[in-house]
Amino acid sequence: MTLRELCEKNRIKELIDRVRESDEYLAIDEKGNLCFYYLTVAFPEAPVLANPNPTLLRAYKQRFLLETDGVLSYSTGEIPIHKSIVQPFCSGLHLDTSETSATAFVEWCYCGTSLALIRATPFTSVRILVELLKCPQARMSWKFFESYSLYLSAQLPDVVINFLEVFDNVDMIEDHTEMFQTLSILFFSTFSYNGGSDFLGDLPKSLLISSLKCLIKDDKHKSSLLQ
Repeated sequence: MTLRELCEKNRIKELIDRVRESDEYLAIDEKGNLCFYYLTVAFPEAPVLANPNPTLLRAYKQRFLLETDGVLSYSTGEIPIHKSIVQPFCSGLHLDTSETSATAFVEWCYCGTSLALIRATPFTSVRILVELLKCPQARMSWKFFESYSLYLSAQLPDVVINFLEVFDNVDMIEDHTEMFQTLSILFFSTFSYNGGSDFLGDLPKSLLISSLKCLIKDDKHKSSLLQ
């Protein structure tokens, strides 16, 4: 059975074995598609947002009132709002010192959305969210990041690739298994109409196999994502 036929029949376990054995999964067919184009994967359900953080909201409002147009200037590239607001509540977070990163983090913590991130480029947003992903203190608003990652990833498959590449690390998959599964399902569910064939080659084979395992519906026989 060809790889395309395995994908058309959603025979994921056999597909994983074939991917593990060779690199034929990178072959493009006569229509310019990889075999994964023919998978049928349901789009994941949007997560329920967590409750906002009232303490962070108060700190943000208080500090924001003290800032001036001169301080919040892009000319120097130094935005004090980052250190004065985010760091006291999330000392392990290392974002760039920009208005976007700080404002996005605070907005998300108290209202579950962020105009700063929505206006930012997808790649900037990915970098910011990856930093939040690595920060234990930021997990209080993790559901917010899940929700926004769905929003971004539905627009551009290369955004999902940026996220998935962060998981090329056993510890990251262990710590954020649910998010990894969501992103994996998201990537393959949008693969056929968002140009996934252009980006799949960026994933290491071991990471691709872990992502494919997320598509196995039978949990009883589901292999470890780390094997």
